[in-house]
Amino acid sequence: MDTFITEFKASLSFMRKLPQVQEHCQKFLNSFIAVRGSYANAAITLAEDWIEAVTNELGFDFNINIDS
Repeated sequence: MDTFITEFKASLSFMRKLPQVQEHCQKFLNSFIAVRGSYANAAITLAEDWIEAVTNELGFDFNINIDS
C-alpha cells in the first residue's frame, strides 16, 4: 500500500493542470475499486473527502467520477 501511495504522490507532483490531477486521482481510486471489498469502500470515501477538501479549501470545482 505504501508503494502505491508513494508512486501516486510522485506522479502528482508533475501535474500542473486541474484536469490532469482529477484524472490521476480518478485512476488511483478506480484501481482500488477494482479490488472490491473494503478497498472499494475506502476509495469511495476518499473520493468524497478529496472533492470536499479541494472545493472548500481551494475553491475549485473538483470532480472525480469513480466506477463504483
